[in-house]
Amino acid sequence: MQAIQKSMTGMAALAVIMSSSPLSADQTIHTFRTEPITEAGVNYQRPPKYDYTESGRPILVKRFPYFPNRYYSAEKKFRYLENMGGAEAMMATLQTYPKGCEVRPLSEQQKKILRTWGEPDYIRGPYKSTRNDFIIEWAYHQSNRLFQFADAKMVYEGPLTDQERTAITYGAPREIMVTQVGPGVRRETWIYRPYFNSAATNERIFSFANGKLIYSQEQP
Repeated sequence: MQAIQKSMTGMAALAVIMSSSPLSADQTIHTFRTEPITEAGVNYQRPPKYDYTESGRPILVKRFPYFPNRYYSAEKKFRYLENMGGAEAMMATLQTYPKGCEVRPLSEQQKKILRTWGEPDYIRGPYKSTRNDFIIEWAYHQSNRLFQFADAKMVYEGPLTDQERTAITYGAPREIMVTQVGPGVRRETWIYRPYFNSAATNERIFSFANGKLIYSQEQP
C-alpha cells in the first residue's frame, strides 16, 4: 500500500509539471521504462550524422539517447563510469572498428582533447542516439565540459548541464518522459524509484528543459 501511495504521489507531481506547459496539437509525449544506456555488446561504430553549413562545414549538434525498453541489470545501473584507469584504456573496450574485431585507437581529435583538458572524470557509452549514431561521451565534472564522439569523431562540445550532473550523481532513472514543448525546446522528466521496494531509497523526480533543471521533488 505504501508503494502504491508513493507511485500515486509521483504521478500527481508529474501532472503538476505537465499542466504548467499544456501541449498543443503538434507536441508529443513519449514515455518509456528505461534502464542504463551503456550498451554492452555494441560492437561497431556508425559514421556521425552531421548537419552542414552552406559552405559544407559540419555543425556540432548535441546528441540525446534513444530510450528503448530495457530490463534491469544491477551491474549497469550507472550511466557514467568513473575514469579509473585512463581514457585510453577505457576506450579500448568501447571504441572498435566495424564488427568489433579490432580496437580503434584514439583519434587525433581525442588525443588533442586529452592534451588540453587532461583525463575525463567520467566516460559514458556507446549508446544509440536519436540521430541513429552511437555516441561515447567524456565528462569533465569539475571543469564543466562535455565531449561527444561518434566513430571516433567529435560531434559535440559544450558545458555539462544539470541533466548530466544529475545522471552522474544518481545514475539512470527508472522512467523517463520526453516532451517537445516547442521548437528547439526538449523537456525530459526523470523518475527515480527503488527497483526492489527498498525503504532506504526515496522516490525522486527531476524535470529538465534543454538540460536545465526546472523542477525537482523528493518523496519520503
